Amino acid sequence: MIGPKASCLKAKTARSQLLHWTGPAECRTKECSHLKALILTALGTISLAPAAQAQTIFLSCQLTSGPEHTPSDLYTRLPSSQDEFIEDLWEAGLPGLVTDPPTTWVVDLAEGTVKTPGEGPNFEITRVDDSQVEANFITESGNLRTWRLNRINGGLSITNILDLELQQDWQAEHGKMFPNLWTWEQQCHALDRPMM
Repeated sequence: MIGPKASCLKAKTARSQLLHWTGPAECRTKECSHLKALILTALGTISLAPAAQAQTIFLSCQLTSGPEHTPSDLYTRLPSSQDEFIEDLWEAGLPGLVTDPPTTWVVDLAEGTVKTPGEGPNFEITRVDDSQVEANFITESGNLRTWRLNRINGGLSITNILDLELQQDWQAEHGKMFPNLWTWEQQCHALDRPMM
């Protein structure tokens, strides 16, 4: 297998030879000149192809919508304070699953990961094509997080799907089944490189 440097060197050498090529005497026609131009164009395209396919995508996003669950959806008897609500979420192992996700992402196609700077899960890419990137992350407690980027319009959907056992534990403690789907929508744009 030829490495990128060797491949680039071969392309430059071939291009240089073609630029100075005069060809045989019978090949001084328009057709021959046209063929030479086509070959030069093809060589330029080949040497640019690896750079044109970015292996890392930096995304800056804005939250456009989030789950509409309220504490009354979660309790038969509402907590007395915000602190009690947070404590209940913490004890159930839910705070990371119900808080707004980050709005900056690094999609590393070569490594097959999606991550955010700082703390956060590393999603494993499960599908990539011209129109979308999909990735998943399974938490220690068995909850599934999905990450879906529409590469055409920049829409990003992040969904947390809670484990049934966790929902049932919450219901036994607080009287209502904890909603199993928590979805956030973001609108993203790609950056050529990190801002700093």
